[in-house]
Amino acid sequence: MPKLLPKMRILRFLILLLFLGLIEEPLTAQSGLLGPAFSSFVDSVLATPVEQRPTLVDSFVAKVKPTPLVESDTVAYFLYRGAASSVGVPGDMNGWDPTDFRMSQLEGTDLWYYQAVFEPEARLDYKLALNGAEWILDPLNPLTVAGGFGANSELAMPGYVQPAEIERYPDIGHGVIVDHRNFASASLGDSRTVRVFLPAEYEMSGDRRYGVMLFNDGLEYFSIGRARNVIDFLISEELIAPIIGVFVPPNRRNEEYGFGLQDDYEEFIVEELMPFVDATYRTNTDPEMRGTIGPSLGGVISAQLCYRHPEQFGLCALVSPSFQVNDRALLTEIEAGARKDVRFYVDWGTYEPTIETVAEAFVSVIEARGYEYEANAWFEGHSWGNWRGHLSDALEYLFPAGVGTNRLNPP
Repeated sequence: MPKLLPKMRILRFLILLLFLGLIEEPLTAQSGLLGPAFSSFVDSVLATPVEQRPTLVDSFVAKVKPTPLVESDTVAYFLYRGAASSVGVPGDMNGWDPTDFRMSQLEGTDLWYYQAVFEPEARLDYKLALNGAEWILDPLNPLTVAGGFGANSELAMPGYVQPAEIERYPDIGHGVIVDHRNFASASLGDSRTVRVFLPAEYEMSGDRRYGVMLFNDGLEYFSIGRARNVIDFLISEELIAPIIGVFVPPNRRNEEYGFGLQDDYEEFIVEELMPFVDATYRTNTDPEMRGTIGPSLGGVISAQLCYRHPEQFGLCALVSPSFQVNDRALLTEIEAGARKDVRFYVDWGTYEPTIETVAEAFVSVIEARGYEYEANAWFEGHSWGNWRGHLSDALEYLFPAGVGTNRLNPP
């Protein structure tokens, strides 16, 4: 501990200079000064007469943007300013519990704060819960990320690298989108819009046939997951073989993916949709060039499609798969059944503990059965911010550049 004392003295001196106006450069979440500095700030406020405390808070908040504040790559301070009886921080890190991560109010001010420790590479969605009821975005944090229920604030720790591939770049080729509206299913007795992505080169590529990735939760993958941008970028950078994307939305998600209608959905995909796609577009029907992907329950139905129809889909990506929701029935089926000719990609977040358990169990099963696979765990939660940021990992593993790009459809 004695070795830390000089650093602490320096930090206290820097915070004093800050308030005296002798440091012009604002502190940021990346400055590395804010953990001990924030503690010093709290001490200095509490040592100041009550009537002068709001001025110190004004100065501090004006200098330290954006928030949450981060110290030493691991300690994060969530801040809020305003009148409230309580402020919580529900998010990926606590199961979205509004009563957890309760902020403390700095006495004599309207500043609330909460300290938490995360991995340097962590990325988490969160909101603020005021008075136990009103959920809001963090007013002091400009970073937001789209989710299935609207936008959330984003905590990106200093070691997290924002995914460049999710952005749209005007100077690269862009694929073409074709919507098949009211695509009818006799198996499910309904219809839905199926969106097809054709790579930029498709119209000019003659007889070339393309691998296919089927996206469950397809329209969310397309919009929130920014899959179109990801595919365009990866093809442009020659990180994957050019592929056709088939984006399929659920109508009754829970039922179709795991609670009663999953076999009907399976029949819809295998016997109705994919024959139409193959008849309409230049697809490669080699199962080694055909995959399916989905998050959460979508990961479970993806595994079902591949395991039961390896002649149709030889590639499978399971993202935060929720095997636990139907008592691991499919996981048990894969463990007890014959080994199929399928290659798996699976990932999950360490901030989704139940899914982490079943995902690790799935990896143990496929490893024991001799399947080829790649598995990754990220310091993230059960969110589209996680899933969109790692779609590239799945596609690069399943459709590596140079594989199948010049191969015509096998006879």
